[in-house]
Amino acid sequence: MWFSEKRESNFYFMPGIPSEMKHLIEDAILPDILSRFELAKIVHKYAMVSGLGEAKISIALKDFEDALPDYIKMAYLPTLNEGVKLRLSAQVTKDKLRDLDKELTFHLHEINSILKYNVYSNDPGDSLIAYISREMSKKNLRLSTIECFTGGYLCYKITSMGTSYKYYAGSLVLSSPQQKNEIFININDKFLSGRGFYSKDDAIAIAKNMQQKYNSDIVLVITDMSKNSKKVSIACAYRDEVLAEEISLYNTNTAERHEDIKLCTHRAYYFYLTCLNGKHR
Repeated sequence: MWFSEKRESNFYFMPGIPSEMKHLIEDAILPDILSRFELAKIVHKYAMVSGLGEAKISIALKDFEDALPDYIKMAYLPTLNEGVKLRLSAQVTKDKLRDLDKELTFHLHEINSILKYNVYSNDPGDSLIAYISREMSKKNLRLSTIECFTGGYLCYKITSMGTSYKYYAGSLVLSSPQQKNEIFININDKFLSGRGFYSKDDAIAIAKNMQQKYNSDIVLVITDMSKNSKKVSIACAYRDEVLAEEISLYNTNTAERHEDIKLCTHRAYYFYLTCLNGKHR
């Protein structure tokens, strides 16, 4: 490795073997760069948002974004499983680091105030299901789930949290018409037709019934996909109230179905979150 001592630039020559190159970067090059230059610090603050897409968030935060100083940038980082991660970023020299941190925290509180209960955390490492798991345990609530289209994916995500045994009563994952008829024969005679269930009314009826049957505070239901409309219904029964809606699917190709499964699961999370926060639309 050779270092140029010219003021205008520094050159670092390294071997191509990855393990050797990594060692030199971490133990020699980066420390050398830091000793030669005073680099600007990049500070980030985050708002983890669920239940709103990028377009709706942008509309809600338009005035806020317009008022931000030029040196503060905001990024929209969407995912199917966790919603949208909003990131405020700015660069600053070391001597002004504390002031910038306070300024970004102030703007972050503004975002929290505007988006309200749609912001579930300001920790970028926090997942939506981890937050919900903590809240369920804290409030001593009991949860059950019934799934058709998602095939147990919702259950899988919930039980991936080690504390789910404290609040999760269990899941019914239904596939065949016979299974559905056996479970729902006392709810509505139309299930005897073997057509399955997929309407919003179906989801509401099932959520209420299973809430009583399994003595659960919260029941989440994800129905079959309607072959005609390419929609899935989702319902969340919480005490005496039920939230429900139909979700339009985008990836009707079987190979891409997993993306729609994630979409439905995230929307169910959002209903779950809304119930926990006591904010019903």
